[in-house]
Amino acid sequence: MSEVDGVSGISCDLNTKVISYKADGDKAAEAGIKALATAGFFGTASHDKKPLKYPISGAKKGTKSNSILLSGVHLCCTACVTASQKALEDVKGVTLIDIDRNEKTIKLTGDSIGILDAIAALNKAGFYCRLPQPKK
Repeated sequence: MSEVDGVSGISCDLNTKVISYKADGDKAAEAGIKALATAGFFGTASHDKKPLKYPISGAKKGTKSNSILLSGVHLCCTACVTASQKALEDVKGVTLIDIDRNEKTIKLTGDSIGILDAIAALNKAGFYCRLPQPKK
């Protein structure tokens, strides 16, 4: 985030799980959120009392699958891996969770897993993820 134009005063509090920063305007605030998402973090955010949205994950409402690959997840250490796994354990239909720290991916296997349900579970735990995009 330190390389995002217009963003300064970055601070992280591990106890409260809060990341804060100062933005020189709406575009800088949005760029900061995009940088957090790129790093695999998720949370609620606002700038000048207006909510900021994270980039969309690529999932469509009501879509289910027996195999889901989620990418861009923040999996830097054992604690992050454990927290992401724990967040996904109760998602309906999930029978197997395969986490790859190096690739920053989580593969879910099971029966009729709600893609948005899985993403929401990770988001609630503070992790951003997206569906892999086809290569152009």
